[in-house]
Amino acid sequence: MRAKTTIKHKLMSFAVALGLTPSAQYTQAASLPVLDIETMALQGNVQAQYDIGAIYLEGEIVEKDYDKALKWLLKAANQGHPLAQYNLGWVYEDGMGVPQDYNKSTGWFQKSAEQGFVDAQTSIGVRYVKGQGVPQNYAKGLEWFQKAAKQGSTNAMTQIGVLYYHGNGVTQDYKKAAKWYRKAADLGDIYAQNNLAMMYYEGEGVTQNYDTAMSLLQEVDPRLAAQAQYSLAVRYTLGNGIEKNMVLAQKWFQKSCDNGHPDACNHSVDR
Repeated sequence: MRAKTTIKHKLMSFAVALGLTPSAQYTQAASLPVLDIETMALQGNVQAQYDIGAIYLEGEIVEKDYDKALKWLLKAANQGHPLAQYNLGWVYEDGMGVPQDYNKSTGWFQKSAEQGFVDAQTSIGVRYVKGQGVPQNYAKGLEWFQKAAKQGSTNAMTQIGVLYYHGNGVTQDYKKAAKWYRKAADLGDIYAQNNLAMMYYEGEGVTQNYDTAMSLLQEVDPRLAAQAQYSLAVRYTLGNGIEKNMVLAQKWFQKSCDNGHPDACNHSVDR
């Protein structure tokens, strides 16, 4: 589960002086002639070098051109631009106009992360956990996730939860896993919501609560909730692992039907 920051969201150099928000800054930058941005890049403006590289990489304002994108991103990255370094990480990770190279990808993520860029910190943490481009090291992965989590990265919070849930590099601790999932879920992270829902469903690290589990799944995707509600209704019908209860079975069949599950509707009193 990765959180690739879109290049569009990061094109924000030429409107900073105007006090625009980051989302508005892209619109302002996009309205500037690409030739003007490239001219500034040729004059040595590092931010312009990043922006023109990102523009060619994104391919929304001009035709996508990986060669030009790589050229300008490298110029900016070699001068310490953290977003250029981060995006180069994805260029090599995904093999965009270059051979896929996890070593180079991880190297650029590391440079960006060391400058405090939060998404790069999460990305380098994932690389350490997977042993991708670096020797596998859960402790270093956790260290980077913690740095990113302090900056508000919900993806990093979720990744910490995953480490504690599986006991990778740490003592397995469902309560700590649920704590980190909850932090991220409260901020709207759908992966955390899904994982926390499963913990409430199974009663792992939290008091088992089907209503809470289904509510979380509902936020992620009503279709997931519908399937889980239907499965729970069947369990109550058959007494599969839980006490048989036709009243509760009907409750969950109805909720599943309301979410569009066709088989559940065959059991629903409102069918």
